[in-house]
Amino acid sequence: MVHQFVTFPTTRQRMHEGPLGAYIDEYAALLYEQGYSRQGGGWQIRWVAVLSRWMQQRGLQAKDLTPPTVARYLQFRKRRWRPQRSDYSILKRYLTFLRHKGVLPPEAPSRVKSARERVEENFELYLFQERGLSRVTVAHRLPFIRRFLAELFDRRSIQLERLRAADITGYVRRHARDFGPKRAAILVSTLRSFLRYLRHQGLIATDLAACVPAVAAWRLSTLPKFLSPDQVRRVLEGCDRTTPQGRRDYAILMLLARLGLRAGEIVNLTLDGLRWSTGEITIQGKGGQ
Repeated sequence: MVHQFVTFPTTRQRMHEGPLGAYIDEYAALLYEQGYSRQGGGWQIRWVAVLSRWMQQRGLQAKDLTPPTVARYLQFRKRRWRPQRSDYSILKRYLTFLRHKGVLPPEAPSRVKSARERVEENFELYLFQERGLSRVTVAHRLPFIRRFLAELFDRRSIQLERLRAADITGYVRRHARDFGPKRAAILVSTLRSFLRYLRHQGLIATDLAACVPAVAAWRLSTLPKFLSPDQVRRVLEGCDRTTPQGRRDYAILMLLARLGLRAGEIVNLTLDGLRWSTGEITIQGKGGQ
């Protein structure tokens, strides 16, 4: 089933190298059944393939994928590549797959979560399932709520029904200045979303979302939101297209300017996402679409 996610035969062959190669087809079939896109599933398979080759170079077997081994591998990835927010979720999903197959022993029982952690986890699920936000967006927003709850409540005791308007406005006034205008705006919008969620769940009796103060964003106080056509032309002319780096930069800028792709979508592009014969590009957008 690897062919559903990887185009080139030589690349598919490399996917089967190492101690985890014997399970790659079954894992690819599982991802396909779960509806992963060609881009998203292909990224996960490549991630596992790199892990498998790393283990092979160190003489490790699949059963040796213990927590210390996992920690060593993550350190290896951190030294070679910029860590991605999806690394942990991919690893967790694959370890679960190996446990279901009996390759790894069952996971040790997790500790009992605190009341605050349960609130954070339930809000995270709400953002995924009800709001349909992407993992990257959720990862950007959750720290605001963790910090908010940590400041207002201790780890063991959390009494959301005691929240008052003064708590909300006081928190924003203390911390909005810790961020730039755009980040501060995300702080207040995330707080509003969290307070609406609490009201919807019946965890608070008053709609406190209206108490969250707005953050001023003065015109011309930040970088411009767009460039004029003449400015775009001058940026493109600044690329030295006689060099590989210049041609790469020119291609990235064209994707930004002509197709309106986001930076994260361009970063996640792979050769398998380019169909030269038809002039098509497959990208992974928000929410894995």
